[in-house]
Amino acid sequence: MPSADDLNMLSASDSQAWGGLLRTHKLIMAAMSQELEDQHGLALTSYDVMRHIALADGHRLRMSQLAEQVMITRSGLTGVVGRLEAAGLVRRDSADCIDGRGAYASITGSGWKVLLKANDTITTLINQLFLNHLTEHDLADLRRVWRKLGTVAQGPGQLVSPRSQLASHLRP
Repeated sequence: MPSADDLNMLSASDSQAWGGLLRTHKLIMAAMSQELEDQHGLALTSYDVMRHIALADGHRLRMSQLAEQVMITRSGLTGVVGRLEAAGLVRRDSADCIDGRGAYASITGSGWKVLLKANDTITTLINQLFLNHLTEHDLADLRRVWRKLGTVAQGPGQLVSPRSQLASHLRP
């Protein structure tokens, strides 16, 4: 019969590093999610969708591009955008291509008001929960680590399958 020891494939040090990343991410994201809900009635994913639209050229983004940038499925994005649209924060427009297929998402005037307030909340939280606890040296180290890991986890514009390149990094 397998035991719990069979699950401990990482060294104690590696397990602390990996577990620390997961735990810290969960705690920070949970705090941000709760605060956005409490202060603005907005889910963190909804904020992320609106932010990506706002940063796009012309403040509109094709739904397929938006799903890729926010890193959720197209069906998941359809649900998020549907809720934002029902709340009057986002609107969907038909694509202006020849065959009319596809859709763009853009932010409404009400959406901009909510997004700007939510963005202030997020900026405050990023400082309180993350940046204020790190030195410039710590941040430089993190940027270096994220660049290094980003080349493993992401190819040119697409995620790498765990069974391909990423899996090779998991083997001893």
